[in-house]
Amino acid sequence: MRGPPPVPEVCTPDAVALIQAMRTLESEIARIPSSEPFQLYQSLHEASAQMLPTDAFYICLYAAHEQRLFFPYNFDGQLYDGPVNIPLGNGPTSWVVRNREPFVLECDDRRVQDGGVSFGDSERCSQSAIHVPIMRWSGDSLYGVLSAQSYTPGVYGAFAVAYLQWLADRAGAAMDRTHNESDLRRQLAASEDLAADRWRQAIDMSDSFVCTLREIGAQAEMVRSLSSDAAEPLKRAAQKLAQCCYRAQTEASMFPLTGKSSSSSAQSLEASAIGSLTEREREVLGLLALGRTNRQIADELYVSADAVKFHCRNIFQKLNITSRHQTASIVAKLNARSPR
Repeated sequence: MRGPPPVPEVCTPDAVALIQAMRTLESEIARIPSSEPFQLYQSLHEASAQMLPTDAFYICLYAAHEQRLFFPYNFDGQLYDGPVNIPLGNGPTSWVVRNREPFVLECDDRRVQDGGVSFGDSERCSQSAIHVPIMRWSGDSLYGVLSAQSYTPGVYGAFAVAYLQWLADRAGAAMDRTHNESDLRRQLAASEDLAADRWRQAIDMSDSFVCTLREIGAQAEMVRSLSSDAAEPLKRAAQKLAQCCYRAQTEASMFPLTGKSSSSSAQSLEASAIGSLTEREREVLGLLALGRTNRQIADELYVSADAVKFHCRNIFQKLNITSRHQTASIVAKLNARSPR
């Protein structure tokens, strides 16, 4: 069993204050209940933003038996970008999963960073990014990946990498605690025993619930933005509702990893991957295959760019793809099917 990693070395006048702050943070993370994953992710996010330029932040969990990446927590600025799950691909998260070491955009291959699935502001690309592995303390297996990103180039140095890895190690310790309390490892083992159709059903149920929560959260954010100063209680209530939706989305997105039995009222989706696409998703898929950008698709379909991004995410999940380049061959299969 590996011991606690050392506090990153710093050469600043207030290094002692920094170390004290990190030790306080470590104690706070250790007190977070294992039943509150959103609180853990939020604390890690805040800790990153306190020390590093953090325009975007995500947590990813890796399901090794399915080679699938689950992103239960994604933030771009103040925007909570709902959970998503995708197969292992060619982006930086997949690179970290395969290599078990940090990937730093400052000095590593830009093609790896661009090979991932974007989140948040689809019109901008991160210019600086650190992706670090979340490892188990009691072995060499991997829980997932933690990442901080910035729209400003050249902002991350050696301390930033060491500090973010230190945060990832704190996350690993918290997940070990969950594991030791007969949660995480048992849940992952249980999910390995699920038949393929039940695994797919779990993902579909999770996605459906997350979509509903996303709509509620968006409405809450709209109410909060419209509330005047005279309606401060309403504004606070809307903000609390939005936070509850974010938390529920994070927890719902992790359902396929928990192996918990579903409600008896839930129904399994029997349609094939292509057949499961909605009419709007088919329209978006066709335009993706033609090489259209999100903005061009939004203009052609008279919808918002956020709506297009939402449809693209659903398409990628349902069709188990990671790149727009894969859509052309899929459209040929779609055109060969009888219209519904």
